[in-house]
Amino acid sequence: MADGRKPGIPLSVELTTGWKALSLIRHELGVAQTASVLSAIMFDMRRGEPFGHLPEPADRCEHLSRKQIAPTVLLYRALCERMEPGDALALTREVAIAGARVFLKRMVDLLERERFEDMDTDAREQFVQDVGERFFNAKLSWQEISADRLRFTAEACCFPGLCEAAGAPELASLLCEGDKIFFGQDLEGVELTRPRTIAEGFDACPFTLEWKD
Repeated sequence: MADGRKPGIPLSVELTTGWKALSLIRHELGVAQTASVLSAIMFDMRRGEPFGHLPEPADRCEHLSRKQIAPTVLLYRALCERMEPGDALALTREVAIAGARVFLKRMVDLLERERFEDMDTDAREQFVQDVGERFFNAKLSWQEISADRLRFTAEACCFPGLCEAAGAPELASLLCEGDKIFFGQDLEGVELTRPRTIAEGFDACPFTLEWKD
């Protein structure tokens, strides 16, 4: 990559995500129950859960994908032991979306219209591909990189299969919601079109990001 970065999860993202998750859980459950949930998650992580029964990751990207979603899976398990399943899923959704928005903001950096339009074609394409390489959980292919529109396809996403392997397939769609909210709301002036996802059973997630007038 042009900036020398390897795909990974920055420490600042892990810390910010953890803090936001803690605040959401504490607000819903109170201090004592939150401490109980965190203890359960830490205990399970020390035992290698939720992916200890799987073969070793095939590559660094799969390792990072497991690392990223393991806390969400373990949180959901812990909440299901203390709440009704629907309530556990709703709280896990809040936490997952909050974490996704932090992660995506850090990964996308300065994808702003003025900065993007000022680049020449080669610089724009290099910038976009560098950003895309930071997303370790899926393979991205680019169909259009212009001053007005980005079209790309995410394939071979690790998350749905990992959620299935962890016995929580219902979590895969929550992770997709974070993408939808970030690209559809948090990026100012951008309109997102994503008609289908791998989590819904399709073979790819086609994205179109278009700057609105």
